[in-house]
Amino acid sequence: MAWSITGKRTGLVLSVSDSGSPVCHGRGLHELAPPSLHDFGHSVDHTLLRRIRAAECSWSLHSSTESELQIDSGGVGLFARVQESRGVSHGMFMFYEHSLDAVTCAVVVPKETFSHIRRLLELVLLSDSLGYAVVAEFHGFRVPHAQTETPTLQEFVEGRPLFFSKVSFSVQATE
Repeated sequence: MAWSITGKRTGLVLSVSDSGSPVCHGRGLHELAPPSLHDFGHSVDHTLLRRIRAAECSWSLHSSTESELQIDSGGVGLFARVQESRGVSHGMFMFYEHSLDAVTCAVVVPKETFSHIRRLLELVLLSDSLGYAVVAEFHGFRVPHAQTETPTLQEFVEGRPLFFSKVSFSVQATE
């Protein structure tokens, strides 16, 4: 499965944290794309899926050299994953129940990769005709009877993080 986030320069922010680390974040349109309806164990909860797809979406990009507070302020496990393997990308999606539901995506990449991605995002900020895409790949949501740490669709909506380790950033012309 793939979860994509797309956007343009509106809502894109390149900043520096209080510790001096560069951070990129933004708001975009997101699409959760299961390859088929059978990927949820033949019983897709269409109401939950529609709710997730309708949620507002924000994302953040961090270097693996940042502090736990910057990477995983909620302490849900992303920082621990980064500490176990700094040389690869890590990320998580979280769902937040509000009057306007929200999905957040936090991505942590090695320092060298962060520099390349930031440069791509700088190009988007300088052009009305460029947009970005973030694509995270994951195996899917857990079916209720499986024994893995991956949340079910229901557990995800209830606040359990969905972790991933494959992500790509790209920039493309939008006109």
